[in-house]
Amino acid sequence: MAFEPIFWEWMSGMIKMRKPHSARLLQAAAIAALMMAVGAPAALADVNLSQATPEAAMPAARQAPAYLRVAGLFGESDEEKAARLAHEQNQDTQINQLNQQVNDLQQSITRLTGHVEMLDHRLDEANSRIDRMQKDFNYKICTMTAQQ
Repeated sequence: MAFEPIFWEWMSGMIKMRKPHSARLLQAAAIAALMMAVGAPAALADVNLSQATPEAAMPAARQAPAYLRVAGLFGESDEEKAARLAHEQNQDTQINQLNQQVNDLQQSITRLTGHVEMLDHRLDEANSRIDRMQKDFNYKICTMTAQQ
């Protein structure tokens, strides 16, 4: 909602006057502006109150429109608090699940590292045994050729 420049000039003039009656006028202007801001959603709702009966208008007056929001002067509503807490709990659950997945991955890496080290050791043993067998075979070949 935008106010005309004349309104702002008048408001600044009222502030500059600094007289007791100017404070009351300023307060009245602020209340009027607040009422206009609060009344604007009802005006936008296209409701013709002159044709509505008082009984029909009462339930609508008690129900706050979905688009009307308080400026947070009284803290969050119960619905907002419940939604925030549910969102935080959902985030906590997701964080716990991700932490569990990270822990599982770390355990898997540790286990697989152990397997790789064990296979590396066995491969070294097999290579050294092949080297010994090759040397033994070469020695036997040499001794057999020397005997002939």
